[in-house]
Amino acid sequence: MHDNSEVGEKAEHVSPWHAIIDQLHSPVEAELFFEQGGYYLHSTEIGYLIVGMNGFDRLQNIKAACTQLKAKLSDSTICKKVLLRMLQDADDTHKPQFIMALLPFADEEIAEKLIALLGRNAQVIPQISAKLVGNICQVLGQSASPAARQVLKKILQDHYSGKTVLDNEVRYAAQVAVAQLELALPPETSTASPGTDNPVAKALPETKPPLAASSSLPKSYAAQVPEGPKIEDLLHQGKKGDAIALMLAQIEICAHKKQFDMAEHLRDWILQADSTALREIILAAEIIEEQKNLSISDAYRAVWAKLAGKLSTEEFSSLYHAMVHKHYKTGEIVVDQGQFVSTLFFIDRGKVQLFSASHGGEYALKTLDAGEIFGAETFFDISIWTMSARSLGADISQLTWDRLLSLKESCPAIRTKLMDYCNQFKLTNITFDKPGTTRRRFERVKISGKVAVALVKNIGEESLFGTKGNLIDISRGGLAFSLRFSKKKNAVALLGQDVNVTVRTDLSPHSVQRKGVIKAVQCHDFVGNDYTIHMEFQETLSSAEVSQAIGRIR
Repeated sequence: MHDNSEVGEKAEHVSPWHAIIDQLHSPVEAELFFEQGGYYLHSTEIGYLIVGMNGFDRLQNIKAACTQLKAKLSDSTICKKVLLRMLQDADDTHKPQFIMALLPFADEEIAEKLIALLGRNAQVIPQISAKLVGNICQVLGQSASPAARQVLKKILQDHYSGKTVLDNEVRYAAQVAVAQLELALPPETSTASPGTDNPVAKALPETKPPLAASSSLPKSYAAQVPEGPKIEDLLHQGKKGDAIALMLAQIEICAHKKQFDMAEHLRDWILQADSTALREIILAAEIIEEQKNLSISDAYRAVWAKLAGKLSTEEFSSLYHAMVHKHYKTGEIVVDQGQFVSTLFFIDRGKVQLFSASHGGEYALKTLDAGEIFGAETFFDISIWTMSARSLGADISQLTWDRLLSLKESCPAIRTKLMDYCNQFKLTNITFDKPGTTRRRFERVKISGKVAVALVKNIGEESLFGTKGNLIDISRGGLAFSLRFSKKKNAVALLGQDVNVTVRTDLSPHSVQRKGVIKAVQCHDFVGNDYTIHMEFQETLSSAEVSQAIGRIR
């Protein structure tokens, strides 16, 4: 049997039968006569039956047999079985064609076979492997198979974690397939324990909610797209090809204008209109990505060359477009001491002065230049700013915590890489050795014990909610203790809260009670979700109370 399906690009080695059938304009049947025999061609649902003959005395019998076989192949169950057998027997060069022939029959059974084929893909030569995996992704995307969704997410997870490297077309094919499966299947039920992330979820790039089944662009965008009504008319007329071509043209226009959100919505519109239009979806993604990269100036790249060296091209571009870029005039305050601002500041041009206010005066701490980052202490931990930042005339890019989280799926490693890179910019204690700039008035004593904590909802009214933590250290002005939170946002919510605490150390039978406010929350165990809570007392302890608490006075 000769497979005449047109799937993606033509095979590198085109069979002579392709040319013959094309010259005959893909006939339903054909008879080819030569001096020493001939061939009979008969079209079926999955390709051409080609029968070689030494003579023509049995031609009518052959025609009848081919007609009967064609009738059997019209049964989708039989046709699927035949294709699966042919896929099994085919060599690696021809497997991609048979895989695409299975596309109309894609289901969980076919998904199971193709997943098994993925398992032995490493033995296939690279050029064939990329096409093989790309075609498998296309068929899996139509299979509505939960197992396929899990496998494709794992493939993407391994790519984004650096364990494997996918060809760009294969990566896009896997991303599109996952998006198709997400539309076809119910949401996955997470089996992760509270407070932990599902590792499979990290594999997916950032995705937007699916568009409506009507294949319409959201109204807020449709009104801004000049060809929006025309695209919808073409889709309603069933002219998907013309509509998608027009959408691609609009994507290019939007991308050149740096209207990337609109361009990405248009790309999603293509996926909604025709989820099998893989090449157009890939092209749209490439257009957007290329323009995102081109929109970053050479001057910006020069300033952040070292950071770019730590990130992949995709990560650097995603980070740039996740930030807000703002100019601050000389003397303008960027952030005030005492504020809780969960933002990381990148100095693109100019200078920024860090200073501390104390006893009615200002004390300069450090002047930062272009290419430096500030705010890491409060960004990756959770604390109130212990200093202020003033522009000396600067362009600053700002990354909020929410925007960093939005990159979690498309760039799962970026948070760790950024945290490591920012370590060089964290301010050391020596910065605060100037008169009046010390942040600690009292000596802290490291000691173990228990801390009972109760939130104060209103003045004088203690909430019923309470929890217990482990004491880390205590001083006359405050204490530090550890608590476990399932989610970082719950730890963030504690910052600035008024609390009542009862403290009992392991070295004393006496307890200490104080009211105070939570000044900082620092994560010191990302795996176990343990946080260090720093509390400042409203009323300081006396030296005698501290001595009693730590067991020096019985």
